[in-house]
Amino acid sequence: MNKKKNGKTTSFAPRLANGDIRVVDRGRLPDSIKEGLRAIAKAEGKSMSWVKEEVIIDYFNLKRPKYKKKLSALKRA
Repeated sequence: MNKKKNGKTTSFAPRLANGDIRVVDRGRLPDSIKEGLRAIAKAEGKSMSWVKEEVIIDYFNLKRPKYKKKLSALKRA
């Protein structure tokens, strides 16, 4: 999913293929960590939630979930 913000497009994490819903995060991280995550998200054009997901997966060496394919990709196939 993409959303325009201040003239820039931000990509949100794709929906999970198995239909699970991500747990809501209320953002109780220290300000310095939130600023760092915001900087990464802005540089990569992603949402903060997606950046958090990727950081946690990489740090704990977890298996990446399967994501639903974009509709535009399905139409081309």
